[in-house]
Amino acid sequence: MRKSLVNSDYELTQEQEAIVEKSLTGESFIVDALAGTGKTTTIKEICLASPNKQFLYTAFNKSVVGDFKKWIAKNKISNVRAMTGDAVGRAYVHHTKYAPYDLDIGKRISSGMRYASDIAAHFKIQPLTLKEYPDPKALKKEEVKLLKPKEVVTYVKEAIEAFCISTDATILPKHFDIYEPDSMALEYANMFWEDYNDARAGVLKLEFYAMYKIFALEAPSMKRPYDTSDPKVFDTILLDEAQDTNPVAGAQYRIQKDMQIIYVGDPHQAIYGFRGAEDEMQKRSDLESLPLTISWRCPSEIAGFGNKTLEKLSAKNLMKGNPNSGGKVVFGLIEDPDTIVHRTNSGCLISILHLLNIGQRPRVDADTKKSIVSLIKSLAYFAGHANKPETVDEELEEFESLDEIKKALSQKKLPYRISILLDIIEDPNRGYAGFLESIEALNALGHKGINIITTHKAKGLEWDSVQLASDFFGPRWDYENQKVIMPHKAELRLIYVAGTRAKKVLGYTERTRFVLMSKEEIYQELKAKADEIRRNPEADC
Repeated sequence: MRKSLVNSDYELTQEQEAIVEKSLTGESFIVDALAGTGKTTTIKEICLASPNKQFLYTAFNKSVVGDFKKWIAKNKISNVRAMTGDAVGRAYVHHTKYAPYDLDIGKRISSGMRYASDIAAHFKIQPLTLKEYPDPKALKKEEVKLLKPKEVVTYVKEAIEAFCISTDATILPKHFDIYEPDSMALEYANMFWEDYNDARAGVLKLEFYAMYKIFALEAPSMKRPYDTSDPKVFDTILLDEAQDTNPVAGAQYRIQKDMQIIYVGDPHQAIYGFRGAEDEMQKRSDLESLPLTISWRCPSEIAGFGNKTLEKLSAKNLMKGNPNSGGKVVFGLIEDPDTIVHRTNSGCLISILHLLNIGQRPRVDADTKKSIVSLIKSLAYFAGHANKPETVDEELEEFESLDEIKKALSQKKLPYRISILLDIIEDPNRGYAGFLESIEALNALGHKGINIITTHKAKGLEWDSVQLASDFFGPRWDYENQKVIMPHKAELRLIYVAGTRAKKVLGYTERTRFVLMSKEEIYQELKAKADEIRRNPEADC
């Protein structure tokens, strides 16, 4: 067996050894790594096994790249550079569009025009009357909507973002959502896109998705660093979390014909589809796929829960649990878990409020805490309880009154957590200042208290004991057709990711119990509940 270069006390498994050997050939290939199977360690082994190669390590997730950068710095690794996809785009645009004119791209990113009302005034945006895209289920087939100038800006910018993550070369009607764009909407979109491309006179805040699209449209070779003064030439791209690749980025990797590309990821952890991500690994059927299946994180009991989810996802490979550790899977609430993993931000907020109400101080990540504080301050301003904050929360910045916000909430155009926060802020017995103080006092991850986190933020992390929250989606009964409607595969992938964060104890609830049940058991249970409701509509089922 090959000795590990990362840890001299460790021997590579046969799977890891096969992957490292394959990397030495210079051929592109796929590493299909299930949860907790040591993919990051395997990537490091690949880098250390070829000290004369230059590697570009890249991933969608900023924290994943940040951790890899720490390893590079700590171990003085000279043949690897770690960059997010966003950083790749920014570096290219800076060195080709801004540096030649001694311009500061950072200033354009941080200080560019961002508020829709300001943008509408600057570009003299006019109201638009647009038709909604037809909904085949709607009784009324066509709705007409008058968009105010600031609403036009939001509508157009969302279309540009959809264009930027696509492989299309021009902005098309299909990039617009909800309303059918007219010629004026397309003209505004192209006007904004020209502004993004104008390094010297552009005024819009330069978004990262726009920078990557500018880079992608010019389709440069990724062999050379984007700072042309750097003599390094990359031989290999290590694409981590390859299942979360945007179409535009995936196309860039596929055109790099003179480089080795190693795709590393888990198709069953593809949980960013709502952002337009696609599983790039599935698109490379031309490449050999090598598995990583031994989960060093999960003991066999917890791996078994993950495998039941994988079976429902029709997975090609299943996990082998860590043979050196024991664990347990518990139905119901486990006592004092390290972490509660949720499906939604609203679920996280409900758990935070519950723990605060019983005298505990939970832990949250910095971004979650910042988001809640920002929403509280902004909602308090609209409710008349506080001065206008320096920056109104991004989700509320285009609203002009509390009534507008309440209307959007009633139409479900704003997240449920905003409704929860607004109810508290408007409660005369609660007090805005005290509530804000309790949120600002929340501990950061790594301190004492129960971690409260979403599945998306928990991905890549692990804890001894994990409780799955009750906001996941389970199967439901179709009363009209008398059959079970199973959750979408995207929902199953969320449960798989959440359930495989535990190293010793996993607690699951009624919403996720179906994972361990057969199709027939699910059918019989839901049918029995439906029959009981039909016989006794007031029954608590």
